[in-house]
Amino acid sequence: MRRLLPLLPLLCAATYDTGDSTPYPHTAFSEKELAKSVSKAAKFAGIKQIILRNEQGDTEVDKLQELDKAALSALMRVQGLEDPEGKEYDLLVPVGQDRIAVTVWWAPPAAVVEVGPALQPASSTREDITGVVLEENGTSWDPRALGIVADALATLTDVERERIEGLRIIRSPGPPKGARSLVKASGRLKAVYIQEESGESSLVLPNYALEESKGTFCGPASAPKEVAERVLLHELAHAVHQGKWRARLAEIQALEAAFNEPEGKTTEAVARHIELVEEHEAEEQAPLVAAWVKRFDSAPTAYGDLSPIEAFAEAFALYHMDPAALRRVMPDAHAWFESDYKP
Repeated sequence: MRRLLPLLPLLCAATYDTGDSTPYPHTAFSEKELAKSVSKAAKFAGIKQIILRNEQGDTEVDKLQELDKAALSALMRVQGLEDPEGKEYDLLVPVGQDRIAVTVWWAPPAAVVEVGPALQPASSTREDITGVVLEENGTSWDPRALGIVADALATLTDVERERIEGLRIIRSPGPPKGARSLVKASGRLKAVYIQEESGESSLVLPNYALEESKGTFCGPASAPKEVAERVLLHELAHAVHQGKWRARLAEIQALEAAFNEPEGKTTEAVARHIELVEEHEAEEQAPLVAAWVKRFDSAPTAYGDLSPIEAFAEAFALYHMDPAALRRVMPDAHAWFESDYKP
């Protein structure tokens, strides 16, 4: 192998995609058979250079036999996908009893592959989770579901945790009735964030949103996480960007409750109430989303193209799980989260 400069700048993905959820059965072949197949497929796709990436930098692969079975299987999987050019794929490759994390950047005339460890299932207890309210509605919290919540919350900043303080996270067999058509139309397994006009908010985690990662993972290959964690972080992004709205509404409601007390309707309290109500009625869009729209007209993922709100949530989830991936696919958004982002 030949050592290259660290992190080749031309090898940047255009969009982030965790890939297909169905594992590809190439691991049934030997390394020799896989290397031969990858060589043919790469030549057909215009790939002239295979690069192995790790913490030390990038290394050009002289002979495909130098790659292990997980890397070869992942390369075969990506070249078989529709229009893989310019995309990043995070794949789980079954090797024995393990599911090895492999990231592939397919960017002709080169392809980059990074092999990480096996994905370890999340696990935690209720005692490890604070600041949110865990509820059950037909489905109980198991250690894995608790672990996914604990891992997602651990990526948030102190200010972001304040914005979601008291959020109800509800385990459920399926989505709320009012959200079923939305979930079906999106074609995406996801959780559901619900914001009531009263200020009450909740995040529903249906069983399918916590399905075990089969063929994909999230985060860097060096520290793979389950896809469900990114699903949860996407919905937590909605809770974060609504945080100031909820806090203002709570203050309005507290002032109105105090007005019923003999000494509650002071001049200062009335003035503050008027100020808050005017702000509330004038606000057409959450400040965070408005700041995003002012700066960006694109999204880091295909799902984010649905709307600016979804674009922000996708960028938020990616920034918290795999900031390097966000920097590759949308460097301006990564810079915004690093400097101008104020939850």
